[in-house]
Amino acid sequence: MNFDKVVVALDMDENSIETLTQLKNLNIPTSAEVHLVYVFEYVANNFDFTFVIPPSAEDLGKIQMIMLEKIEALKPKLGLDKHTKVIPKCFVSGNAKQEFLNYAESINANLIVAASKERKGFLGLFESSFTNFLTKFSRANLIILRPQPVYNIG
Repeated sequence: MNFDKVVVALDMDENSIETLTQLKNLNIPTSAEVHLVYVFEYVANNFDFTFVIPPSAEDLGKIQMIMLEKIEALKPKLGLDKHTKVIPKCFVSGNAKQEFLNYAESINANLIVAASKERKGFLGLFESSFTNFLTKFSRANLIILRPQPVYNIG
């Protein structure tokens, strides 16, 4: 199967970025379009109710500029420095999951790569994670990268 349009989900969490360094091992063709996508979500939750606070136009521009610079700087760490078509994207939305999926579908992505987060205890009981959302609703093939175990010897 030829994956020529790959979308990588970024959340800029340090652990997720570390997990995404496994992209180096996937042998994605250097000619493939690789879209590095971050969605800044502006929904606030105070446990009693959820409310939406959209950023001002000025703040929106600043958020996107800063995030695009950070995404660009990630290319070598993710093993994409030799790829010729790496496209950094930053969106601002009240619904990050749906915004990401809409983008992937709009470009006809045939592969989505995302990092899972290891949830332990009570949090692990719920299926509200981004990767579960993709599994349920994405039409593209998925690769879900899991954090590498850390072994303590001694």
